Amino acid sequence: MLFVSMSELQARGTAQCSLGRCLTFLISGMCPCRFTLLTQLSTPFYSGREIAFVRDLYRRYGPTSSHPDPRYADFTYYYAGYYIHSCQKMRYKALFSPSDLACPETYHWVPVERCVPLLDKHRYARFSDGGEKDEDSVEALSDTQLLSRLQCLLPRTDSLLQCLSARSYSYWSEDGDSAEGPPRILLSVRSASRVLTDRAVSQALQWARLVGKLCLDGRIKINFGN
Repeated sequence: MLFVSMSELQARGTAQCSLGRCLTFLISGMCPCRFTLLTQLSTPFYSGREIAFVRDLYRRYGPTSSHPDPRYADFTYYYAGYYIHSCQKMRYKALFSPSDLACPETYHWVPVERCVPLLDKHRYARFSDGGEKDEDSVEALSDTQLLSRLQCLLPRTDSLLQCLSARSYSYWSEDGDSAEGPPRILLSVRSASRVLTDRAVSQALQWARLVGKLCLDGRIKINFGN
């Protein structure tokens, strides 16, 4: 993943690509502190237009503009999406400065200038220094401990409730839930494992170890469907 700082953005050069002309804007959106634009770009001209479009939005509506838009109040970074070094049509993303790549092991942001030489030599590389650790890691927790702290939602049906202990779940309601939607129950993934498939439990564990401690404070709940 690559982040570009909007306040100091400048182009260091022009990306080259021989894959032909192709431009596809898929979706754009606002995330906390950043603007995202998912695109498929294959020519130097269109690569430049992508960042020009984002910079124009920043000048017109960003926090430093004369008429800032509340929706762009925290617009300080542009999320350029995934960066695959071996993919030629993505190379242009590394030409904007200052920009950072997320270390795949610590999830810390590292200047792209430090990352590119490593990716030139290795298909996989750790960008952070050896002593740095992911403060949000849950590696110290066993699978059982992790499943006990992960919360999930299941549809509330009579057949399902018969398979669960009455102490293992609570009825769930949330502001904004559709009145026509099925009622749900809240419980730990460990308790829900009695009715979930092994694959679903395995995916929950994999996701939790990727997300880290953020998924253990109760704000994020896994919805296992209707």
